[in-house]
Amino acid sequence: EQVKLHVRHAGFATTEFATTAAPADQAKEVTIRMGRGARVLGRVAPGCGAEVRETLRRAAQAKVPVYPVSCGKNWGLGSRVPPTDAVVLDLGRLNRILDFDEELATVTLEPGVSFRQLHRFLCERQSRLFAATTGGSPDGSVIANALERGDGSGPNGDRALYIAALEVALTTG
Repeated sequence: EQVKLHVRHAGFATTEFATTAAPADQAKEVTIRMGRGARVLGRVAPGCGAEVRETLRRAAQAKVPVYPVSCGKNWGLGSRVPPTDAVVLDLGRLNRILDFDEELATVTLEPGVSFRQLHRFLCERQSRLFAATTGGSPDGSVIANALERGDGSGPNGDRALYIAALEVALTTG
């Protein structure tokens, strides 16, 4: 169920695409103060690339900082807490495995795909391949770990070296 949550900051109002923070008939103003003094001004959880682009476009127009997270469980390599006041762009709903090629040993993932999800995917296909493990949570994001230069085990443990392509969304379109 999608719930509308209105976040107000510097005259900017946005509609959250999905949350369980409030009943559907209520609009709430959200400000969460974190230990570092930064405030989470709201959370937007898009379900597709078009919603990511629209969120970034609207945030840029209103000059509202956005802090992206994927699964938010890559311990030691970042945090769900923004370093400065920002709206959290939660990419966890973007959790599909889009393509897999056993012969070329490639997989195309959305940012919310976890190590656990990738492991299950490979096991279900009785693949001879495996994803290099980390010392962190199996619920951490494969993409975030690679972008943060997370280290894995095995001969291909440095995932950042093996990124073939990235699709990115910018505030400029």
